[in-house]
Amino acid sequence: MRRYDPAGVLDSMEEVFRIGREAGVPVQISHFNSQAARVLPKVDEARARGVDVTYDLYCYLAGSSILAMQALPPSVQEGGITATLARLSDTRVRNELREWSKRRGPLDLVRLSYVEAKEYRKYEGWLLPDAIRAAGQDATDFVCDLLVASGMAAGCIAARTGSAVKRMCRP
Repeated sequence: MRRYDPAGVLDSMEEVFRIGREAGVPVQISHFNSQAARVLPKVDEARARGVDVTYDLYCYLAGSSILAMQALPPSVQEGGITATLARLSDTRVRNELREWSKRRGPLDLVRLSYVEAKEYRKYEGWLLPDAIRAAGQDATDFVCDLLVASGMAAGCIAARTGSAVKRMCRP
């Protein structure tokens, strides 16, 4: 499925259901990770419309990802790596990211697992807030500079809070 974030999950689910209907095959949403109250009624609606849909949950308290997926909105990543790198170097885009990050919330539970850029490798294994403090930058500039220097090749472990895991499980 393309998106699991609150803004895109319902449209992504509809895309999955449409593909299943048009292909005449059952569909499986893998690593379903969203808010149960938001998405499970949509699964029930699809089943009522005749879509054979199942899902599995990502029930771990942390998951391996890429830093861009955790720290950037999809709109900044549109058009691939070259377009994204150009945006991340744009002061106007960085200012927009500062505002967006206030709505997204902190990245306190994100740990850098791999960084391509040699000058940032010293932060591998660090929690993102600790790396940001050590670098003496604000969060947006640190993340953008790291991603630009690494050509977007930066991995992370993103921890989930207990409440986020519980929201996905149906009683």
